[in-house]
Amino acid sequence: ATSEPACFRGVAVEPVEDLVKQHQPQAAKLPWVRLVQAAIGEVDQNGANINALSLKACDELAAEMPPERREKFAWDLMCLRNMSTIGCDHPELDFYNEYLVKTYGRAPSFRQSPVDVWSYGRLARSLNFAGCEVLMIDAEGQDAQILRSVITHCRTHPYEWPGLIQFETMGHCDRLEGASVEWAVIQSLEAHGYLLVAYSYRDTHLASREAMEGSERLRQWVSSWVCHHCRRGQQFPYVSTLSGIYCKRCIDDHNRSWER
Repeated sequence: ATSEPACFRGVAVEPVEDLVKQHQPQAAKLPWVRLVQAAIGEVDQNGANINALSLKACDELAAEMPPERREKFAWDLMCLRNMSTIGCDHPELDFYNEYLVKTYGRAPSFRQSPVDVWSYGRLARSLNFAGCEVLMIDAEGQDAQILRSVITHCRTHPYEWPGLIQFETMGHCDRLEGASVEWAVIQSLEAHGYLLVAYSYRDTHLASREAMEGSERLRQWVSSWVCHHCRRGQQFPYVSTLSGIYCKRCIDDHNRSWER
């Protein structure tokens, strides 16, 4: 395990043991960051099954590739290495496996291993922290569960709401839990005082209105969002696309033009 300073400024949580071991040398160079091996979920659970790739198996499979294809194969494996899930397969696993088999003639197999699931409240208690400036989540379809755990904890600890939340909104949560799960958690956060700053099919950003009152830096960050078409600010929520950031009016005008 990494050294545990009495004070720290950031926490990284990773459920896959291989990846934790891989990141430990880098984490050791960041004395104000804690690296925790656990999965974060809605409720505490010991010994849950996580589906993940073995990094050793990936390296062995890459070594079997012709030398000129190894680098590209290793790169294509990166997506699968980040697709660990608790108790189910990743919604896009079949798609990526089919691509690898078609392109390289083979795909690695996932394996199950035990991991403890911590609620957000358990994480806060275990590390003895109260709130955070930024909460970033990319949990391959578990994002909504984690945010519901955050909401549950912060309802009884009202001074611990994160200042800024970023989480993945690619539809993975909807595929695992049902339609509109991601929007439901966005609406729940809005009901608890968050401003929906921007939405996209990659990531969504929400800022605590209360935190903005006390943080000039957060206010400046929120105010930095402008529509790339009309250049207007304060038109929340914005929509972030591959071609730029747009306010709702410009997106609606674009969609109407496209429909015509």
